[in-house]
Amino acid sequence: MTISGPSVPHASAHLDLRGRVRSDDPMTSWHAAAMQDEAQRLHLRDYVHLCLKAWGPLTHAEVYERYREAGGTRTAARIRHIVKDLVDDGYVERADEKGRSATGNPSTRWRVVDLTTEGLA
Repeated sequence: MTISGPSVPHASAHLDLRGRVRSDDPMTSWHAAAMQDEAQRLHLRDYVHLCLKAWGPLTHAEVYERYREAGGTRTAARIRHIVKDLVDDGYVERADEKGRSATGNPSTRWRVVDLTTEGLA
């Protein structure tokens, strides 16, 4: 993982920890900040996956709306990024283009991949 400051061992993504850790803080502070961010990312990822499993298929906007209703504070862009990560990892797939954006344009709906029947056709 590459961060702005000392490197954090055993990491796998880019984190920008500016503002959460001072450049002269000990390595333990940098490590703690990185682990907190990773825990938050995993929690959000779990929420998005469960949301799509329970109510999918949903558009990005619909996932974000449910997240906000549940008290979430991250941005819509962060939710879109989490959906992309889940797609890249094979847990979520494009369902169709039947969703509607806030402006009324067609929007992709996403669903959880059914791993129980994957490849059994």
